[in-house]
Amino acid sequence: MKTDMESVEQGEFSDLSHAPNQGKNLGRSRKNLQKDSKNAPAKDAGNSAAPSPNSLNWLLSILLADLGEIKDFGGTVRFFDDPNGLIIQLPNVAICQNHKMMHFGITCPMC
Repeated sequence: MKTDMESVEQGEFSDLSHAPNQGKNLGRSRKNLQKDSKNAPAKDAGNSAAPSPNSLNWLLSILLADLGEIKDFGGTVRFFDDPNGLIIQLPNVAICQNHKMMHFGITCPMC
């Protein structure tokens, strides 16, 4: 169920299940951030350029959109502030030790 909550600031949410869906503006955001996402100049022609803060912000916006899609498909996503950085909690998601992949629920679909 989609709810129009654009007037509410996104920073107020600690749980994406209550956050507005950012997907409709994602295309425009990706285009604007991609335009600003230039790699830092390489020291010499043989080395690849280091990512800039704008590139990292663009990748974080993609992560946020993907987490919103997880919520749209019935998953739960929670954010927690921590002195060491942001903690993203995905209840009922596990990592299969055999296949090294994340999956929803107790059993890995590959096992």
